[in-house]
Amino acid sequence: MDALTQNLKKLDLVAPPSIEGSFPESNTVDLCRNYITEQLSHLAGVDKSIIYPALEWCQVLEKGDLLLPLPRLRLKGNLDELAVELAEKFPLGGYIDRVVPQGKFLQFYFNPSFLLKYVTKDVLTRTSDFGSAPLGKNKKVVIEFSSPNIAKPFHAGHLRSTIIGGFLANLHEKLGWDVIRMNYLGDWGKQFGVLAVGFNKYGSEAELEANPIQHLFDVYVKINNDIKAEQEAAEAKGETLDPINSIDGEARAFFKSMENGDENAIALWKKFRELSIEKYIDTYARLNIKYDVYSGESQVSADVMKDVSKTLSEKGMITEDRGALLIDFKSLGQKKLGKVLVQKSDGTSLYITRDLGAAIERKQKYNFDKMIYVIATQQDLHVKQFFTALEMMGNKWAKDLVHVNFGMVLGMSTRKGTVVFLDDILEAVKEKMLEIMKTNEEKFAQVEDPEKVADLVGISAVMIQDMQAKRINNYEFAWERMLSSEGDTGPYLQYAHSRLRSIQRNAGVPDAELLDADMSLETLCGSIDKLKEQNLSEEDFEKKSKLLESQLEKTKALIRIMASYPDTLRYASKNYEPSTVVTYLFKLTHQFSSTYKVLRVLGEEREIMIARLALFSAVRQILHNGLVLLGITPALEAFKNGEFLVVMDDEDRENEGDLIMAAELMTTERMAFLVKHSSGFVCVPLSTERADELNLPFMIPEDKMTDRHGTAYTVTVDYADGTTTGISAHDRGLTAKMLGTKSSKADDFLRPGHICPLRAKPGLLRERPGHTEAAVQLCELTGLQPAGAICELVRDEDGLMMRLDDCWKFAQKYNIKIITIKELLEYLNQTTV
Repeated sequence: MDALTQNLKKLDLVAPPSIEGSFPESNTVDLCRNYITEQLSHLAGVDKSIIYPALEWCQVLEKGDLLLPLPRLRLKGNLDELAVELAEKFPLGGYIDRVVPQGKFLQFYFNPSFLLKYVTKDVLTRTSDFGSAPLGKNKKVVIEFSSPNIAKPFHAGHLRSTIIGGFLANLHEKLGWDVIRMNYLGDWGKQFGVLAVGFNKYGSEAELEANPIQHLFDVYVKINNDIKAEQEAAEAKGETLDPINSIDGEARAFFKSMENGDENAIALWKKFRELSIEKYIDTYARLNIKYDVYSGESQVSADVMKDVSKTLSEKGMITEDRGALLIDFKSLGQKKLGKVLVQKSDGTSLYITRDLGAAIERKQKYNFDKMIYVIATQQDLHVKQFFTALEMMGNKWAKDLVHVNFGMVLGMSTRKGTVVFLDDILEAVKEKMLEIMKTNEEKFAQVEDPEKVADLVGISAVMIQDMQAKRINNYEFAWERMLSSEGDTGPYLQYAHSRLRSIQRNAGVPDAELLDADMSLETLCGSIDKLKEQNLSEEDFEKKSKLLESQLEKTKALIRIMASYPDTLRYASKNYEPSTVVTYLFKLTHQFSSTYKVLRVLGEEREIMIARLALFSAVRQILHNGLVLLGITPALEAFKNGEFLVVMDDEDRENEGDLIMAAELMTTERMAFLVKHSSGFVCVPLSTERADELNLPFMIPEDKMTDRHGTAYTVTVDYADGTTTGISAHDRGLTAKMLGTKSSKADDFLRPGHICPLRAKPGLLRERPGHTEAAVQLCELTGLQPAGAICELVRDEDGLMMRLDDCWKFAQKYNIKIITIKELLEYLNQTTV
């Protein structure tokens, strides 16, 4: 018996026959669709394949959960009368609460009692997997997004492409696709000739190493000013600029040498490209974005380019004009597409030629089922020309290409001037967020790492503002509104998530207990019969009856919204629209806030408290899933903000609890706390690569180790600069922090010392389920440097190791999240497989 059948059996329900294209195992709405389809097929005598796709998703609760336009069933007769007849005959209870005829439409309302029991448990069981579906199973999609031009400003258009593309990649992955995230850099063309000439004149190796993107941009601006001045001087004399002995001529010659494979030219270009990519990787990490491939115009092979030119000629698509080659779409029957240059008179390639070659190479390499280009509306004509040319060349797969376009961002400037690079944008937002946080001195003082929190909340503000309206629309970059914790903003969603997490934390109920909650409406809200049993005065009865009515109404609305999350993702995938998910999350959080006002958790009888807690915990999980999908890390997630976690080992292993945090976020105060409540033997687990970088060999040869659990101790260390004895909380905190700081080098540490680094296994928890690997795994999952700080918890009264009960009490006392290595492994498998 499968899980779906088992779960429905507990509710005395039978799964209806599954319709092709539905996923009832992962989508409750599909389960109801299948039931409606089955019943209507019998009642109306219509084939299921016609009914199922006709059931429309409702975005407005008042219009039902699903809507059926009867004209789509191709039935004869009076459809208004038929709607009434079908509504009267439709079997209610179980999945469906009521059916309402509205003219030629049928509105279906799901049974809230069924939803409450089924959906809540489904969310709490599937956790981060809730919302996923195998829509793209065994299919591959390549998504090209961001694609900045090296040495040119990373402008707002690139920011939009980055945010939207990151969302689409996450969404497709959640829906079962094999996703290739590609950054197609503008890393070829005459501008590199201009840049090379400029670097020879204005460049600095030291500045290039320190900040490659900014320095190359500065050089590019200076040399372009020189070109402009040279042109103006020639025009003033009434002369034509020398095409060879001029800066522009030098630039053309340099790019020509690049295309001819000149070693020196290619070496300089490679240096610019590689240093820029290193910087991009760090910057993208702030947006929780990683790429599988950093491609670019330069990566298109010469052979493919020749094939493109050959095919264009053979298909009769090429027209020559003064030595240059172009495609005249008008002469080919595509009047609206105009003309496009494919090769200059000097033989150098152009943007569209390289796009054509790149697409063909990708099809050969990845054999994708779909390829998405996230490119601004200003490039609509170029993309249409590109797609049409591919199709006219005989590539049938050109129909699998999708252009996801978007509008402009207006008003992106700060008090410091125009925002140019992504880093500038994010830094400006962080500064403004810090200003807002400082207005409440008391709360600001309680924030352990205000810069980190400001960065995360600020980034979420930027991303939510960008994705809130339909992507095709232009929008105003509104600083003050964007960073407000009131209204529909990123900080508001962060606040809602934090509030939901604190509800469960304050109640002190473990996750496992929530799965057994009695999720009946009567337990959650009560009933009129129960009120009658209380012998209340008429006034109190009326007052409590109104409260009950409000509780039932709000709870039913909340669970209906929760149930529609998987459908929301499917709908978003059809229209490539981030705003669909953003709108849903605001609807969810607004309804939660409204429901929470009438469904108190603390102070209620335990059965009621646990039921309500289960409901709100499920809301938090859906909100968390949605934020992660959008590329947003909930700001107060413990580990990423430098808070400790209590991580439990398995009972049949060491059966101990370790305090673990990210080493790079260590402070003197945190080290003092760690030492006070632990054995004091502080270790810093490192990834194998990081341990090698710092030249930290095993304390004794690996084949001589006899540790019972295979803990890989290295030589001990102290940080050399700014420490004295090495043993104080300040010194050990600094050593731990610097072990987790990317710029630290092997020579920065003294040996032996008072901190013991550990070497994690390369495969981390999948290779060895220990605290060492858990610490590094947590860092990797949260985008931090692969270095943790850990120590075993001990009891105050006798110094013995804390076991599960003691660790649970400790975590409750100090408001610290407690997890197990087993849970971490399960989460890892859910999110990375």
